Formats: sequence, structure tokens, C-alpha cells
Amino acid sequence: AMHRARHLLETVFTAPDQRILFTTFTKNLAVDINEDIRKIVSPKHLSRIDVENLDSWVATFLRSRNYRQQALYTDPDELDEYFRSALLVSESSLNLPAAFYRSEWEQVIQPENIRTESDYLKAPRLGRGTRLSRDQRKLVWRVFAEYRAILEEQGRKEFIDLQREACELLTKENVHPYAAVIVD
Repeated sequence: AMHRARHLLETVFTAPDQRILFTTFTKNLAVDINEDIRKIVSPKHLSRIDVENLDSWVATFLRSRNYRQQALYTDPDELDEYFRSALLVSESSLNLPAAFYRSEWEQVIQPENIRTESDYLKAPRLGRGTRLSRDQRKLVWRVFAEYRAILEEQGRKEFIDLQREACELLTKENVHPYAAVIVD
């Protein structure tokens, strides 16, 4: 991937305003890549490449657009606390374990980018093991709506939601800050 970045900088995107983002999912790897890429890319091209982990890039981009939400990472204790609060407030009468809601959230709601009750009622739940009627889904959705409300109140969002918002802003603003993006 580092050699690909060098190739793009030297032969494809050669204009001074054509930048490349080289991103990865971990901070330590981004640091290592940044050090290593300095060994193979000429100094004149280094100014046109940003090496940053994805979390940092998204946070920086959103802050530049005046977003103030903090990322809620997948700390199990913190997530459990927010889900327990949502369960208490939403008064779901289904007697499903809290783990069910977390699992439903992680395997159905987030991957499918479900944002409304209507979308949840139509969403496929293949392989979930627990069948839910339409009325049961409505009760389950109350927990998810409350979960999002609690996060909003705390000024928090899950990182995947922040990623989606960054993508939506890039599309809406028709912003193309990079000629290419390399994800390692």
C-alpha cells in the first residue's frame, strides 16, 4: 500500500493540489506507516500525503464542520450502561435480555443503517434466532430510540454513525479533499 501511494504521487496524481489520504484502523499502525513512508517517498511528495488513522481523520473532518459529538467507542461497560438506561426508560415489556438488544443493535440496526421505526419494521433479521412480531419490533425500537436519545443528550455518537455523517457531508458538500484514498 505504501508503494501504491508512492506510485500515485509520482505518476498519477502529480499536480501540487492533488493530495492522497493513507489511512488505517489503528493509531499505532498509522504512526508506523508514516515513518516507513518517509523512507520511500521523496520529500517533495510527502507534503501531499496525509497518513492518519480513520478515527482521527473522521474526528478532525467533523470538527472542521463544527460537530461537537464525541465518539463512543465499543467499551463494553459503557455500551452496557447506555443500553441499561435505555431499557429502563423505554419500559419494554418483552422480557428480552439486555444482551438481545445489544446484539440486535450490532447485527441489524447499525449494519443496515436503520434510523427509523418504519425502516426497522421492514428490515430483514435473518439468522437472529428470536422471531419478533410487528408489535414486538415496535417495542424493541423504543429501546433503540431511547438509546440514541441518551447518546444525543450526552453529546456522544457511535463511531460508525460519525463515519456515516462524514460520508454524508462529503457527498452533500461535493467535497473531494483527496485525489485518492488508500486504506490499509
